[in-house]
Formats: sequence, C-alpha cells, structure tokens
Amino acid sequence: MTSSNEILKNYKNFLISRQMSINYANSMKLWLEYLIKHSIFYTEFTQQDITNFFLENPNHSTETKNCFIKAGKHFYGVFLQTSSEKNEWKKVKQLKVQIRKPQFITIEELNNIIHLIISYEQRLISPLKAEALIKFMYFTGLRKSELLHLKRADINLENDPCLVKVIGKGNKERFVRFSEKYSPNLKKSLINFFAREPENQNAFNITASQLIYLFQKMNTYIKTKHIHIHLLRHSFGKYLLSQGVQLPIIQKLYGHSSIMTTMRYLDPTEELIDNEFKDKK
Repeated sequence: MTSSNEILKNYKNFLISRQMSINYANSMKLWLEYLIKHSIFYTEFTQQDITNFFLENPNHSTETKNCFIKAGKHFYGVFLQTSSEKNEWKKVKQLKVQIRKPQFITIEELNNIIHLIISYEQRLISPLKAEALIKFMYFTGLRKSELLHLKRADINLENDPCLVKVIGKGNKERFVRFSEKYSPNLKKSLINFFAREPENQNAFNITASQLIYLFQKMNTYIKTKHIHIHLLRHSFGKYLLSQGVQLPIIQKLYGHSSIMTTMRYLDPTEELIDNEFKDKK
C-alpha cells in the first residue's frame, strides 16, 4: 500500500511537471496528516470529515479554506482521477470572499523594480533577461501559466502593433498586442534579449519555481507593496485605462469572458476621474 509521503511526493512531481505551484501539495499534506491522526484512509472520508477538518483549524481564513477546497478537488479529481460521485471535495462549494480592490504598480515603480533587480541580482538573472521579462509581463498582462507555455514563435515582433498569440484558460486562443505607444522600449528589450540568449524551454527560459523566486527577491527591495505575479496583470489593465484604452478592448486583452471581471480589476483612481472632468484643450 502506498504511503501518504509517497503519494505527496508523486503529487508534487505531478504539479512540477505541469509547471504548477506546489501549494496544492502543501495543502494536501495537512489534510492527509489530519486523516492519519483520525485513522481515516485517504480515499474513505466524508464531507463531515472535511467540515471537522476546518473546525479543528478555526484560524484558517476564508481564502485559506478555499485553497484547501481547490487543492482537494485537484488532488482527488485530476491527480487520483476519483470520479465526481466519489470525490467529496468536488461537492464542497467555494466560500464567498469579500472582494478587495487589487493593488497596482505605476510605470515609475516598475522601472524602479527593474533597476533594483538589474543592480543586485545579476547572479540570479541577466540584466537583459530581467528587463525583457518584467516589462513583458507588465505590458501584456499574461497569467503565469500563459507566460510559461509561451514560445518565441508566438511573439510577432514584425507586426505593427506586435502580436502575441496566447493560449489562455479553457485552451482558448487570444491575441495580445503591444506597441511603442503604450509599451515604451518593450520591443527593443525583447530583441536584445532574444539575440543574446537562444530559446530553450520557453520564450524566456524560465521555470515556475524560478519565476516565483524572482518575485520573492523583488519583495526584499520593495516594502510598500507586496509584489507578486498577478499584480503585474492587475497593473497592465490599470495602466491601459489611464492611457484612455476602452474597457471592452482591455477585456479582450485580458481574456476575460465577463466584462464585470475586468471592471473589478480597473476601479478608477481619483486622479483618473479628475483628469476626465478637466477641460480638454
């Protein structure tokens, strides 16, 4: 019989092979430890056991509980391929979370981040790669998984504006555009980096763990905001909105199926509202 440690090891390798975060494995580690503690076999539990698990951990936030729910659904449904009828986690609904307006970073803050990484982390990432990668994430708003699966053949630098073919959620294809008008020096940064470093595993030759570590390094220098991968995606839309790009266009670039999702990302600032009401000369 396979031990819990062996199952977790296999699950972690399963996530890594698909360039996914190992957070699901960390959540399932705590869950399996709970089952062992209560002498429950890992495939023979009930929804009541899930409820009791949460009751034993009253300090878990709603977001943390939702992480366990998503991890449970993935672990049993995708990894162990348990049928929907027998997967008790599949039957648990996500808890409602109070919607918080996403933070964003400005162009000035972006350039400061790039400067700090180039200045102090050259052993981690080359200056050309750091500038091209961070700018590209900011000015295209790609999700982590989309970036990691991107090939250089998907980036058309000859077109005006430049086109990026992206395979997003649900295997849906969309095109993201960037140009000098809205993405200053991005094309130049990409050309310089691509000329210096041949493509290996993906367009930027970076793994999920390396990407996460890079953002951890950013946070050692930036204390005013928590810099994370999705923050650049939030900031991309906010920046375009400030430049006068229409909401339906931003929705299309984001790959959102609902414009309501886009609107939650792009709550206008007081400064942006003031600019709209100023006399245009």
